[in-house]
Parts: sequence; C-alpha cells; structure tokens
Amino acid sequence: LPGECPRETSGPRCGAWLHAGPHTSRSSRKPGGMGLNHSSKKSRDTFPKDYAIFNGHQKDTYMKNDMHTLIFGKRSNLSFQLSKGIENAILISSHDYSHAINIISQSRVKRVNIVLNQFQPATMINDSSNFPAYIERAILSTAKICDALKNHTRKINKILYTSSSSVYGDNEACKEEDVPMPLSLHASLKLANEKLLTSFCEENALDFIIARVFNMYGGDDKFSIISKLISSSNSTPLRLINNGAAIRDFIHVNDVVHSYKELFKSNQTGIF
Repeated sequence: LPGECPRETSGPRCGAWLHAGPHTSRSSRKPGGMGLNHSSKKSRDTFPKDYAIFNGHQKDTYMKNDMHTLIFGKRSNLSFQLSKGIENAILISSHDYSHAINIISQSRVKRVNIVLNQFQPATMINDSSNFPAYIERAILSTAKICDALKNHTRKINKILYTSSSSVYGDNEACKEEDVPMPLSLHASLKLANEKLLTSFCEENALDFIIARVFNMYGGDDKFSIISKLISSSNSTPLRLINNGAAIRDFIHVNDVVHSYKELFKSNQTGIF
C-alpha cells in the first residue's frame, strides 16, 4: 500500500485525518507486519490502448466529463479503489510518464487531477537490500513525474500526494500544524516527497494537497493487522509483537477514496 507504513512500536495514535467515516476503526497492530486493449482509428485524439476501456466503462462514457483523474502507482490497493470510486479515473504505472502525457495532450481532455500513490511497496518498506531501487520507487519517481508534467500544467486542476502519518514520528496527539519528526527512512522519504511536490506546485502555481493518511485497511488489503486477524480466523497463524499492546489509528480505504473525492471538489489546498 504505497502511502502507508508499518510503523514501529512508537508513533502517532490520533490526529490529522479528514472525514474519517463509518468504516474507521482502531485496533492493536503488529509492527512491520506483514490493473484492456481497444483498437480505434489513429488520430490526434486517440487514447493509448491501455486506457481506452477502464472502470468498466467504454471510452465514450468518460468522454462526457471534461475532468479526468490520473492515478500513479497502479498496483496499490488505494489506487485500485480510487479507480473504482472516481469517475474518469485512469491507472498509470509510475514508470509510464509518456502515457500520462499522451492522455493530458488529447484535445478532448480539458482538465486533469493527479494522484501520486507510487512508493516502495508496503511489504518492502524495511527492505534495504537494494537502495537504488528503493530510492527510485520512493522519491525519484516523483521527481520524474513532476518533470514530465511541467510543460502541461495549464490542464492540471490539482495534484494530490499520498503521504503518511509516519512523518509525525512519536507525536501521539499530532495535527497538521505540528513540525514533522520522521524517525525512519520511509517517513523521511515521505516528507522529502512532500517538500519536492510543494516546491514544484508553488513554482508552477498549481493547487496541491498532501494527505498524511493513517493506517488503511479494507479493499484488497493483505498487509494490515486487520487483514491478518481476518486471515487468522481461517487457521492462518498470527504472530503479535509487543504482546499485541501497540495502538494505531486505522481508516477504511473507502473512506480515503471519499475524502480524496471531496478534496478534489473543494477549494482547499495544503496538508490534511
């Protein structure tokens, strides 16, 4: 789940998530636990074949709406749920900048929202065996995406970056105004991404949102302690750290989708 982290035994317990809906819950947590082709006539308005059909809709369906949402990080649980919940959403690999630019360049696409979900996979957050690959996925991909977008900013409505509550460090009563105090490589790179995106958006007069999401569960989640508790009911062994005493805030992935939709519709910008 790019955008979320397996925090260690210390970290925020409450605070800064917007619109925590009916699915939101709290549970003990084990630290460190644990995307059609379509042929069409070639023209300047022809979309890349991978994006002609998505969300179960034909191309002419999403053309009715001028606003499109490009979601980078197509393999994440959150990205998949966003693609189901947001009209005209297009999943894009973080390495496929050319496809994103091709879509933005189409005359029928008037405005786009950008969601940046790409990061080191959650199951590999503590894997330091290949630092160049870690840095590539965690922050260099963000820099490359920004560089690819810089000549197409006139069509960008808003950019949203999925950060993490881990940037608050040990602050148990954290809020958006607090000074970040990251304690891990993962959290530090999340904060560095925030700074990079802030600089890019301010230089190009773009609206942006940084969402410091707490621990997600639901959807295709196979990582959170909640998913492991469910799996344990089917005789899958569950190993608890710290006697199961760790406390974490959780938010259902569908509530994150709802919050992102509301943030895109609003005039609000900044950190949430």
